[in-house]
Amino acid sequence: MFAVPGSCDVDAMWSAAGQRPLAGRLITDSFKAGENVGMSRAEPLSVDLEGAILLSLRHGFSLESEVTLHGLRMIRQDDNGAWRLSAGAVTRARQAARR
Repeated sequence: MFAVPGSCDVDAMWSAAGQRPLAGRLITDSFKAGENVGMSRAEPLSVDLEGAILLSLRHGFSLESEVTLHGLRMIRQDDNGAWRLSAGAVTRARQAARR
């Protein structure tokens, strides 16, 4: 979850997706017990997700934009569990949304 003005366009929404989120955690329920979900001891504050990842921007119940990326990196600022898209993932999502 992140905040954007109600008047902003989809491009600005995707840009905000790379900012520090108000809330949010990487959902790991679908992973096997003990999997490190791409994190390593060398880089515990980032994770590389593989495969097709569906990203959607929603405002309330309204779907504003949706893109599928193949592989992306997520990072977190600290150990509070809040994750955000890496700058590269944001750029790719914005470009895919423009098509």
